[in-house]
Amino acid sequence: MDFACSSFSWETAEGLHLLGRTYDQVGGLGGNQVGLFPQGYPLPIEAAGGGLLRGRYAFAGMAVMELGSPVVVDGVNEQGLMGVLLNYPGYAQYPALPNRFPIYSGFLLWLLLSQCDSVEQAAQAAEKICPVDYHIQGTEMQVHYMMCDASGEAIILEPGERGLEVYRQTLGVLTNSPDYLWQRTNLRNYVGITGKPKPPQSVCDFEISGFGADSGGCFGLPGGYSSPDRFVRLAFAKQFGVKVSGEEEGVAQMFRIFGPVDIPKGILGCNRPGDYMQTLCVNGMCSESRTYYFAPADNRRISALRVTSEAAAGSVRFFPIQEQQSIVYLN
Repeated sequence: MDFACSSFSWETAEGLHLLGRTYDQVGGLGGNQVGLFPQGYPLPIEAAGGGLLRGRYAFAGMAVMELGSPVVVDGVNEQGLMGVLLNYPGYAQYPALPNRFPIYSGFLLWLLLSQCDSVEQAAQAAEKICPVDYHIQGTEMQVHYMMCDASGEAIILEPGERGLEVYRQTLGVLTNSPDYLWQRTNLRNYVGITGKPKPPQSVCDFEISGFGADSGGCFGLPGGYSSPDRFVRLAFAKQFGVKVSGEEEGVAQMFRIFGPVDIPKGILGCNRPGDYMQTLCVNGMCSESRTYYFAPADNRRISALRVTSEAAAGSVRFFPIQEQQSIVYLN
C-alpha cells in the first residue's frame, strides 16, 4: 500500500484547535469512506474478558474499507480528541514486548479514538501498548501517529525498539520517514528562512536587490515532494500562516496552507508504469465542535460530519466521498 501524507495542528485567532492532513496515495479513493462510529461499536480487537472490545466514545473519520476490517486513518471523537495515521516506511519497529497490550498497527488509531478522552490519556495508553505487524496487500503497514485536543498540545507516537515512543510538546507537524526527531533537527538547515522580503545588500561595492517587492520571502525552502522537503515547507507554512477568526474560516485557511505540500496528479511517478502518487483529499477536524471536514482533490467543496449526541447513540454510518467537482454556474 503506497501512501505518503502530511499533517499539522492549527489554531484560529480565538483559540479553536484544528488538526488536518493530506491523504496522498497511489490509486484512488474508491476503497475509502467517511464514517460515524457510535459508542459501543465493536473494534476488531479482543477484549480482556473475551469477545470484542467496544468503543467508549463515538468518533467521525476516514477509513479504508477494502481490507476486511476498516482501517481508520484519521478522526475526531465526541470528547474532542483528534488523531491521524501517516506512513512511516523503513523506520517503524515492532518488537515483541512483555507486559504490553499487543495491537495491530492499523487498528491503533481506532483504539485510541474510541477509548481515550484526551491527549494525556492517549499518551498514558500508548505506554501500555505494543504495536505489532499489520500487513496490507502483502505489505507490512509501517505507520506513525499524531494526536491533539483542545489543550493545544500535539503528541507524536512512533513505533520503535522500545515500543511506542511518545513525543510531547511537539511542533505539531508530521510527514513520513525519517523519524520526528530527525525531521525537527533538519529544520536547523533552514534557520535563515524568513517570510519577509530581503533588503538590498552590497556585494563587491555593488548594491543588489531582489526581483520585485515579493522577492526573498521563504527563499531557500526545499521544493521537492520527499517527506523531509514536505516537513520543512509545512513547518514554515504553519509558522507564517495567518490565524483567522471563526471555525469555517480557520478550516478554509488550514486547507490553503496545505497547498505547498499538495501533490498534483502525475508529478510524482512510481516504479510501476502509469502509477503515480497524488493528493487524493484534504481532511481536517475541530476539537471544540467535534466536526470532521474533508475535501477531495477533484471536488474542492468541503463536506462535514458532526459527532453529535444523536450520532454517538445511533448506528454506524458510512458516507461515500463525492469526488465529482461541484461548480456553480453564474449565467
